[in-house]
Parts: sequence; structure tokens; C-alpha cells
Amino acid sequence: MLFNFFRQKNKPSSKLFIHNISHINFALPDWELYRQDENSASWFTQQREAALLRLFPPCSWPFFCHDISQAEAYWQDGAKQQNGVLIEIDCFEVEGIPALRGVFKYRSPETGSLAMYYLGIIWIPFKDALYQINYEALEKGTTGIREAAVFVATEKPGLPEQQDTELVSAEELFDKLCSHEVRKIPSDSREYDAMFPDHPLSRVRYWLNEFPTQVKISGELKHQPVYTPE
Repeated sequence: MLFNFFRQKNKPSSKLFIHNISHINFALPDWELYRQDENSASWFTQQREAALLRLFPPCSWPFFCHDISQAEAYWQDGAKQQNGVLIEIDCFEVEGIPALRGVFKYRSPETGSLAMYYLGIIWIPFKDALYQINYEALEKGTTGIREAAVFVATEKPGLPEQQDTELVSAEELFDKLCSHEVRKIPSDSREYDAMFPDHPLSRVRYWLNEFPTQVKISGELKHQPVYTPE
């Protein structure tokens, strides 16, 4: 009996935490779940706008989330390498966890299209994993309406200035427009979102802004160490 009294009890082994997307839940009203596994999920609207939740290995950013100037330079360079442009980026918190939120603009992946493709990304970086949420919307129908309206209202050019060159055909003009470098322009400003609530850029911003009010992070994930650059 004395032996049993003084014998140390084995300490319960700490449970190994495994990252997976079930630790992040957010409301997507009017979205249809398309595919889901332990590391990714995707949804679509009737207009084929997309939302994706994905789990990646830990990032290797050379900056903290709150270092916006460094984050802006980092993602601006990344967007340029993909023939796009970073429109804006900011740091915010997701239930107390530091995160980044960015908006990008690219050309439509559809061959021969003048439309723009807008991508909103939320990054929630932890020491051992990176959670990424994408909101994606493609310009459809008549393009350039937002740009033209802003120009008329403000006399700020909605498109980059181009050198005057003689064009001999409609095909040549189309090719020239398609070859323009994608740039951030005045009509990309969020101040015009209210004028064009159905524009894909406005919709992407709306989803990004709504995310903090809709998301629920599991208690286990909240206790995991956040990412810090080495």
C-alpha cells in the first residue's frame, strides 16, 4: 500500500494538434459547396464567383503581419510576376489572431477577353501552417463601365495613358488593348464601390470586409503559436 501511495502517476500525454480546415468556419449565404477535404474547400455562387479555403505549409514571409509597407512590396512584386497588380493590402485581426487581407487585379484567364479578374485573399499565418481564404470574381458582359463613369465624374483617366499610334485594323486595336500592363487606376478605389455594388471588385471587397464578422475559429487553433519571421 505504501508503494502505491508514493508511486508517481503517469502524466497524461499532451494531444498533438493537427491543422486542418475544420478549425475555421465562416458563413457563406447563397453559396453552394462544390468540393471539400481536410485541406481545402470551395464554393460557388450562381454567377460562378468562387470562394476557397485552403491549408498550406507554414509561410516564410520576411515580415510581421503589421509591417504593411513590407507586405505591400512583397505582394506587389508577386502580383507583377503573375502579370497582375496589387490594389490594396491591410492588416487586421481574426478573433484576436493577426492576419493580412489583400485585393489583386489580373486579366481574365479567358483567351481574347478584355475583362478583369479580381482576387481577394485573407492570410491567417501560424507557426506551423498557413490558412488562406480566396474570394474570386470575373468581370462579365460589357467591360469598362466603372472606369468610364469615374472618368466622366472626376476627369481622372480610368485607363493608363497610351502613346498615340496608328492602328490599321480592329484586330490590331484589340491586340493592343490586351497587351496593356495591368495597373491600379483611380476607378479601383473603394470610394466607388457604392456606385457599383455589383461590380466584381466591389463584391470581392464586400466579402473581405464581412469575413471578420462571419468567421469562427476553434479554441484549439486560437492557442496555436502565430507566425513570426526568423
